[in-house]
Amino acid sequence: MAFGDDDLVTMFQDMGTDCLLAGTKSKCYMDMTDEALLKMDQTGVMGTHIMFTVPTSDAADAKAGAAIQVDGLDYTVLERMRIGDGALTKLLCTKA
Repeated sequence: MAFGDDDLVTMFQDMGTDCLLAGTKSKCYMDMTDEALLKMDQTGVMGTHIMFTVPTSDAADAKAGAAIQVDGLDYTVLERMRIGDGALTKLLCTKA
């Protein structure tokens, strides 16, 4: 059984976090992961990836440089990536 647009609305209403994306109210999921950005032998550089998953229909204006506010904190979109069939978009962000 495939998910449809109605399923996405319900999913984000039930579990999503309020956000302001390029001036548009939306819901998102936040994901922060530590990543090895540069690895050499026993040392390396670690960094934190900040990603927000949003409905693609709400991300039309979320281009690189766009502002997103979540839980009162400001972020800037670095890159956007569609997921699977394109119904969802991941936004790679940095703290503003």
